[in-house]
Amino acid sequence: MNLAIIYHAYSNTLNLDKSLNSLLQQTDKNFELILCNDGATEQVTTILKKIPFTKLAKLFYWHSNQNVGHAITFNNVVTTTTAKYVYYMGSNITLNVDFVKSINSLIEQYKNADMFMFTANENTTISVKKFTSINSDLKFFISQSMKRSILSTSLLRENHIELEKNRYMPLLFMYQIFSKLNSCILIDKKLASFTKVQSYSYNLYDIFEANKILFDRYQKTTFFKKNQTIIKNLIILSIFRFFLVRVYESYGNSSTTKIALDRAKKWLDTNINEWRRNSLLNSKKLANTYPVALYISKFKFKINYLKILTTKVKR
Repeated sequence: MNLAIIYHAYSNTLNLDKSLNSLLQQTDKNFELILCNDGATEQVTTILKKIPFTKLAKLFYWHSNQNVGHAITFNNVVTTTTAKYVYYMGSNITLNVDFVKSINSLIEQYKNADMFMFTANENTTISVKKFTSINSDLKFFISQSMKRSILSTSLLRENHIELEKNRYMPLLFMYQIFSKLNSCILIDKKLASFTKVQSYSYNLYDIFEANKILFDRYQKTTFFKKNQTIIKNLIILSIFRFFLVRVYESYGNSSTTKIALDRAKKWLDTNINEWRRNSLLNSKKLANTYPVALYISKFKFKINYLKILTTKVKR
C-alpha cells in the first residue's frame, strides 16, 4: 500500500461528518485508513459508528480507552503501518475527492521522495516541482504544521523522527524532517480544506518551549547554521500565526491577551532581536503566500491590531 491516512478522533465534532465522508468519497480508494479512537468522547464515538467505513478498501481501527494525545497516537501508528507514506488528519480537514488519486499518482512517479507537500492555491490542474534542498523558492511554502505534508515512513523510521511526547510541538517535528530529507515534491494545488477547531487541546505556551528546545538542541548543527533564515522565520511565524492569534481567539480583548502580547514581544526581542527586519517576513512573495506576513513588520503589539490579524488568518 502506498498511502496510509491516519485519522485522529478525540473530542471535536465540528465538521466531523463532512471530514469522514470525504474519505469515503475518494475517487481512488486504494489507501489504508487508520482510524484512531484516542479516548474519543461519546458524541464523537456516536458519529464514528454511523460512518460506513466498509466501503473502503482497507481499514485498521486503533483504540485507546483514554486520551493519550496526538504524539503517542501518531508515533505508534508510524511504527506499525506497512504503507510507504502517511498523512495525518482529523476533523478539521476535509479532503478533495481527488486527494488520494493525486498522491498515489505522484508516489508512483517520484518513488524515492521523502515528502510531498501541497499548497493552498486554487489551481485547476496540478503543477509539481521537485526540490533536493531548501532553496529560496521552497522556503516560502514551508510551514510548521503537518496538515499539508505527506511523509515517507522510511524517512521517519530510519531517522527516528517522532512527535515530542506529551507536548504539541509540530515545529520541532517538521525541523527534523527538513534537516534529513533528500527530496521534497511541492504540489502547487489545494488538495484539502481546513476548518478552525472548536478549542485547543494543548498549552499554547508550549510554542515558546518548543522554540527554546529547537535553539538549545540544534543551533550548533550544520543544518541550523546553513538555514538560519528559514528556521527563524518558522519560529517567528509560530508565535504570530499560532500563539498570538489563538490567544486572541480564546480570550479576546482581555488582560490575558495583553500579557501574552508582552510575552511574545519580550521573547522575540531576546532570542531573535532582528525579527522586525527578517528578509522573508518582509518579502512580497511571502506576503502573497501567508497573508498574515503583510502585517508582521508593522506589528505594534496593540489589541486592535490583533483583530485585523485574526480576520486575515481566518479568511
